Amino acid sequence: MITNIKSLHLVFLTVMVGLMACKKTEYSFGDIKTPANLSLAAVVEGADASNPNGNGSGMVAITASAGNALSYKIDFGDGTSQILSSGTVNYKYTKTGTFDYTITVNAIGTGGATSTISKKITVLVSFEVPADILLALTGGSSKSWKLDPASGANSITVGTDANPTRDYAGGPLADCQIDDIYTFTADGKITYNANGATFNGGNIAPNYNCGDSRSYANQSFTFSAVEGGAAGLLTIKLPSAPPARFIGTTDVPSDNIYRIIEINSDKMILRAGSGAAGIFQFKFIAL
Repeated sequence: MITNIKSLHLVFLTVMVGLMACKKTEYSFGDIKTPANLSLAAVVEGADASNPNGNGSGMVAITASAGNALSYKIDFGDGTSQILSSGTVNYKYTKTGTFDYTITVNAIGTGGATSTISKKITVLVSFEVPADILLALTGGSSKSWKLDPASGANSITVGTDANPTRDYAGGPLADCQIDDIYTFTADGKITYNANGATFNGGNIAPNYNCGDSRSYANQSFTFSAVEGGAAGLLTIKLPSAPPARFIGTTDVPSDNIYRIIEINSDKMILRAGSGAAGIFQFKFIAL
């Protein structure tokens, strides 16, 4: 009889252990709280009444906040997103030009509950000039250039991007071209000193057309990327408002856009005009 009681106790303990082993462990997340009162602010750096899309840096200060938020997923509208514990971030847009972006924020609460808010912004990103090109062109502050007299007729040529080397003047530079000086400054200004008469085009050697001085001083120019697959490192655009500005000769396209083809501390090659329809090419030396 005692043996049977012991056997029953053993069976009972085995069953209890089995039941305890099969019992599921339950976890609780607590109350699921959806983020409340979500707000979003996006301030474009340098934006004011005169520059509504910013100062060209592309920097935007983004601030999102919500009650009960554990983290924030921020989609910047340019194909990039981040998950942050804080809703505050400074983000730099990089696409050159002025573009609209829609910033979307998902505030994430307990249990994955989310609240969403969006805001559209317009951001200007200015073209960033490669430091080595800016240094070669301006010397870091101010630098002067002149047409290369040693190249003779090849200092100014016409043609296309594929064949830019046909002589323009048919002979050496005119005296009124040899003494022309173009000065570029690192803050985006150009000065042309004719030192007397300006070569006004229209005639070829030896009957050069040296006429009135068309000197100009401290005219702003801008850099931009070369577009349309044309040859060049970057472009220089002079102001188009009268009086006409030019580099090399007055016989240039009216858009006043020049492409830097080659440049180092001593020499520079510029082209003006359309690569397919016809271009001017200029060879300069540094002073």
